Amino acid sequence: MARTQTTSNTKPRTPSSRLLSEPAAIMAPRLLFILSVVALCILGLIMVYSASSITAYNEFGDAAYYVKRQAVFLVMGIIFCVICCRVPYALWAQPVVFLCFWLVTVVMLSLTAFGMGVSALGAERSIVIAGFNLQPAEFAKITVLITVASIVQMRMNGAIGGRRFIVIVLVATIVPLILIYRQPDLGTAIILAVGLIALALLAGISWKLVGLILGVVVAYIVVACITQPYHLDRIVSMLDPWVDPQGDGYQAIQSLYAFGSGGVFGTGLGLSRQKYLYLPYAHTDFIYAIVGEELGLIGAVLVVALFGLFVFAGMRICRNAPDMLGCMLAGSFTVMIGFQACVNMACVTGIAPVTGKALPLISYGGSSLLATMIMIGIVLSVSFRSKVGMSYERKRDNFVVIDGKDRTRTESTSSHVVHGNVIPLHGSRKREGGPSCTSSSRPAARPVTSTRRSRSPMSSAGAATRSSSWERPTTSSRGSRRRPASISRASR
Repeated sequence: MARTQTTSNTKPRTPSSRLLSEPAAIMAPRLLFILSVVALCILGLIMVYSASSITAYNEFGDAAYYVKRQAVFLVMGIIFCVICCRVPYALWAQPVVFLCFWLVTVVMLSLTAFGMGVSALGAERSIVIAGFNLQPAEFAKITVLITVASIVQMRMNGAIGGRRFIVIVLVATIVPLILIYRQPDLGTAIILAVGLIALALLAGISWKLVGLILGVVVAYIVVACITQPYHLDRIVSMLDPWVDPQGDGYQAIQSLYAFGSGGVFGTGLGLSRQKYLYLPYAHTDFIYAIVGEELGLIGAVLVVALFGLFVFAGMRICRNAPDMLGCMLAGSFTVMIGFQACVNMACVTGIAPVTGKALPLISYGGSSLLATMIMIGIVLSVSFRSKVGMSYERKRDNFVVIDGKDRTRTESTSSHVVHGNVIPLHGSRKREGGPSCTSSSRPAARPVTSTRRSRSPMSSAGAATRSSSWERPTTSSRGSRRRPASISRASR
């Protein structure tokens, strides 16, 4: 009976429909990444309300004032995240696109660097747009990393020469860093520098250039400490906050009181004492102290675990990226967000000087939340466009195969992929006595000359057949080893 052949007119799957229909190598890191982001956002809303309720009621007569604004920023961030997720990340690497974003960022940073921004606590780091205070430095981190990644990609494609490449990269990074320095905002500059170092390592840039970047960062910090003495005061208060308990060390001392009061299990959600105007900026920079007080050591470790899961999943997405551009973007954004979280938690616990940087996805702040959600959307865009085996195909492209004819040749595995992800070494021929070779990790036989006589003459057809295959040496009953059939034998 003839079998009827059915044809399916299925439409191309959108990123949302592929969420649960891809292999575990791609789907598992994506789900872990989304799970960690959702958990951190929910925890952030809860803790913002708990930490800011007293301050909001004292200033505005509404205990939910800050959490309402944070919810609005979160909804906006989710919208931007979905847009960035659906837009191909390669679009941001177009010269016209990243150049326009870079110019807009430089203009916004110039407004804050030359006295046209909103002044707060001795620094001008924000500008007012549509009634919201936005910090251009938060978005400058995204713009600079996309610009540098795009320039590196152009360099790999041969569109930019060596000297020209170095000059363009220096201009794209130094100009925003100088403008950020004038605000001043040393914390953002250090976080951005760490993201650039991660991008350079992922791109395979030489260690000399990475060392040059580290030297520039160290020099930048030294110059900032010399020209802006309050950085040295923060370092002294970090080493011994009791030197000035009512001044520079006051915030660090109150933060340690919060952790000490929390213990292992915490005082209970909403039962913090330090948020009663004892701990300054309890809902922004020092919200992690309120987490440690209300949720205890368990809650503090939970936050660390969620950020660890975030970094792990993000780096797995980076590993499975379809190309070098996606690898650089996903990896650098993940490292930068994770490093900022580590910096904030280190400052709150007294391990590092206070930098004034928010805890990503948890602290109150519209600019930080929007910028973080945009970066998350770009990382998810890389994940949705990844395929199984892409990271391994990049490694196999440069493999050297020895075919047993005393010569080597390099094959591109992309043209030899057959059904079942089986990649034969020589077309569709199979090895004698076994299946086709599926991995190049098996040791290749070196062409050597044997002095052993063959027992029977080998026909030319048989020799041609055997020379195109590889046979593992086996041990005979007499203890002697049989040489691979592909090895050329000496004539009598």
